[in-house]
Amino acid sequence: FDGPGRAEPARLAFALGKIPFEDERLKPEEFAAMKKDLPLGQVPVLAVGDDIVVTQSHAIARYAAKLANLVPEDPIEALKADEIVSCSEELLNNLIASMKLPDEERLAARKQAFGPGGKGATAIQYFEKLITSDSKFALGDEITIADLFVHFHVALLKSNFFDGLNGDDYTPETLPSHFKIVDAIKADPRLAEYFEEREKAEKAKAEAEKAKAEVDESSNADA
Repeated sequence: FDGPGRAEPARLAFALGKIPFEDERLKPEEFAAMKKDLPLGQVPVLAVGDDIVVTQSHAIARYAAKLANLVPEDPIEALKADEIVSCSEELLNNLIASMKLPDEERLAARKQAFGPGGKGATAIQYFEKLITSDSKFALGDEITIADLFVHFHVALLKSNFFDGLNGDDYTPETLPSHFKIVDAIKADPRLAEYFEEREKAEKAKAEAEKAKAEVDESSNADA
């Protein structure tokens, strides 16, 4: 989909490694039409050549990171990177656990999970502690797959996609280690073109949504 979803770490890895890829983002109606033909009926998927189609976002991200030399060679460092990746998944699981609940129950569940002492809030603070260091990135001065998931983590928290979760609560003051890594990633010249294209796409999307809302409002007024 057109947003910082589960495919974002893989996209960043491909961009960092200057590995050409086709970034196909589906609209909801497009996904609905092709869902039956997708592995497990879900996205993201990665097609390699004509014969290989792979599902599972972590597998795709690790593949992209290996191609881009973003996976630590040292086994212990690789283990630490995997822990950070898994912590990011823990956060996402806390967010999506309530998605199918009725509105009031969903909002209450998220406020409980991400309020003081909640499971989600505890996961975020553990993640913050885990990536705190004197170095530029989570595991040193070179970017790794771990940092791509930190970036993804912050994008989720700031997206305001999940009702009941206020993106404005997550700032460089509340999560300094997260934002230090995000800033370092955004400053990487290898990603300048990617972020510029995404900014243009987001601006165009916002303008289209605004125009549609104005047309809808005008139609309702005329009715």
